[in-house]
Amino acid sequence: MDKKAIFDFDKTLISVNSFTYWVLFLWIISLRKFNFRLFFKISYLIFLRKIIKKISHKDFKKELLLLNYEEKYDIIFCEKLHKYINHDVLNELIKLNNLNYSLAISSAAPEKYLKKYIKNYLKIDTILIVGSVVKNGLLLDNFKENKLSNLIKNNFLTNDEEYDFLFTDSNDDILLAKNAKKIYLISPNKETVQSYVNLYSSKIEIK
Repeated sequence: MDKKAIFDFDKTLISVNSFTYWVLFLWIISLRKFNFRLFFKISYLIFLRKIIKKISHKDFKKELLLLNYEEKYDIIFCEKLHKYINHDVLNELIKLNNLNYSLAISSAAPEKYLKKYIKNYLKIDTILIVGSVVKNGLLLDNFKENKLSNLIKNNFLTNDEEYDFLFTDSNDDILLAKNAKKIYLISPNKETVQSYVNLYSSKIEIK
């Protein structure tokens, strides 16, 4: 059996929720670059979602992923995001890579910047990166049970396959954790700790 480890991204490999930072970053940089078309589109989406609550988080995310803007914006964003790297988790990932583990980063974060970040700052060519994308007008959100099914679709796991390590901060990975031999909870809140203890107490380590 191949040696395998799966890493969450937000609040695990990095210490923040990258999606929230990405929205704020795009909103600010579009204004600074006098890209008023983009600025007003983002402002309108924020208004619909946060002020009058007319659209769901899923639709909000989909519309943001459909925005057209210069690729360099995401390059700049990844540079700013890197200051939030969790060096302890990064060191674990590098160590496992050096031990020839098959590695996957599975996140609800948009692939459009997630892949750029991993490519530019982790520089591990063999790592599988799965994030959220829009295809044929539909948001394919890599979230909760979709994380497991997407790893199976990408031939990283098979149905009910046991794997070595899961690194996560979140209750969203409860299902994904089922077949992990060891679960590392990264700075989890009390609710998350309790949820995992109730199900997987013998294989949890809190970091």
